[in-house]
Order: sequence, then structure tokens, then C-alpha cells
Amino acid sequence: MKMMQSAAVLPSESAVKPDMLVPLQQVPECAGCSQRILDKFVCKVQDLHWHSTCLRCAECDELLSDRCYCRGGHVYCREHFYTVVRVDVQRHFLGFGAAVATSSFVLRTPSVDGG
Repeated sequence: MKMMQSAAVLPSESAVKPDMLVPLQQVPECAGCSQRILDKFVCKVQDLHWHSTCLRCAECDELLSDRCYCRGGHVYCREHFYTVVRVDVQRHFLGFGAAVATSSFVLRTPSVDGG
């Protein structure tokens, strides 16, 4: 996640000069709410812009202020990212909805999140 200063925010109202005005087309649109971002800072995640209050986990709606994880076009908190990755891996190797037979040989490996 990258925080950057918005082009839409002017230094101060008393110091506004015509050459400082930004065309509306250059003001980024929030990927979360589709509104123009007029805040002082903009969050940028995978080439998408977000209001700091709109950048939330796709699963639990937790506000993502320090770090976020992306998968399949969605943004997640750490806990839900690893849940999604685990499910994707299981679907890939076992097939969607497939069960492991009790007679199958299963090799245990370290978990994805290091636990």
C-alpha cells in the first residue's frame, strides 16, 4: 500500500494560483466508493486509488490502515488473505468441492502463514 499526496489538494486557500488548479479528470476516483478523492492523501493499491476510509478487507470489512493483501482483484486483511489463498490452493489441487478419501496419502507441510 502506498500513501501519496492527492493532486486535488491545494496548499492553502490564500495561496491559490490559477496554474495550481487541477482538472477534474486528473483527480483520482476511489475504487471503493467511486467518488473523486479530494482528501489530502490517497491510498494506492495495485494501481487503484482509495480513500483511506474505503480501503477495507473484502471479507470482514476491517479498515486497512497499515498493510493489505491482494488476491483476485480483492483486498484483504492478513487473516482473510491466507484463508482465501488456502481455499484457492485446495481447489486447485483437489478440485472444487472434492473430498480427500480416508485411504489417500496426505503429506503435511508447513502452513502458509508460518504457523
